[in-house]
Order: sequence, then structure tokens, then C-alpha cells
Amino acid sequence: MADVKVAIEEGRSGKPRPAYLLVGSETLLVERAITALRRATVGPGGVPGFNEDLFHGGSGLEGSTVVAAATTLPMMADTRFVLLRRVDQVRAAGQAELAAYLAKPSPSTCLVMTAEKIAGNTKLGRAAKKHGVRFDAKPLKGGALRGFIVDEAKGRGHPLAQEAAQALLDALGDDLAALGDA
Repeated sequence: MADVKVAIEEGRSGKPRPAYLLVGSETLLVERAITALRRATVGPGGVPGFNEDLFHGGSGLEGSTVVAAATTLPMMADTRFVLLRRVDQVRAAGQAELAAYLAKPSPSTCLVMTAEKIAGNTKLGRAAKKHGVRFDAKPLKGGALRGFIVDEAKGRGHPLAQEAAQALLDALGDDLAALGDA
């Protein structure tokens, strides 16, 4: 299982994989990965409205509906973007259909699935691990959290010492969105 930062970098590089399962409670990093992967998939030159689908788990969503969207050919573009939020709320049979898709994903689609938690012993959990498409977005702690603050500041052209990062952390807590805005 890779870190969600790998998914973000793959999106930013413009070379996304055909499938991602983003698992974890660090919402800011999950959203950054989604944004980067979406831009890489339906960015310049594509027709976003025709080449993207959004689904939410639960409410009787069938895995076959998502798979059908993921296997649809893109229109006037090279790739499609399919986002399934809360895949953990899709019934087990639907997750099994998605797991089967991971064995042979469409090369013209980037399917991104998100979940707060997904058990490793489910069909989807095992398939995501087997095919190397699971990316964890665990809460940052300690040095990783300070590193995030320093990197955010550096990315905005403001070098920041570790001590200053710690002061921000002490003042704002571990909420990445608040820290990113600071």
C-alpha cells in the first residue's frame, strides 16, 4: 500500500494509472489526489462534461453501474475520469464487481474510488492491494505534520523553519486544511 502522496504526484505528472483506491480520513490529501488525477485525465484538450462521471456509494448503487461508466470510451478525448466516493458504502456484491474490474481496467479511464476505511480481507481490499492501486491517506503526525507545513510554505514561496512550523502546529492543531491556509 502506497501513500496518497504518490497518487497526487502521479496526477501532477500527467500519467495517472487506470485505477486508484484512496483510503483514509485525511480529507485534504484525498481531495488533492482527486483534483490532480482529474486534471491529468480530463484537463486541457478534453471535454470534461462528456468524459467524467461521479458516483456516491450507498443508496443502492450497483458496482456494475460504475464499471459500465469506466468501460465507456471517451468522447473527443483520450481518457475518462470516473469518481466513486464512499465505495465502502457499496454493497459487497458491488464491491466484488469493482474488484473484478481492477484485474483488467480500461486503459482509457482513470477510476478513482474513495473510502474512510476498507477492510483488507474484502474482495475489493484484496484486489486493490494485489494490483497496487490502494493509496492510504492516514492522518499525519509528528515530523510528517511539520514537514507538511514546511512544504506548504515552500510551495508558496515562503521558506519556513521547523521551529515556526511547530509554532503553527501548536497554535492550530493537526487540521491540515487550517494548516494549509495558514
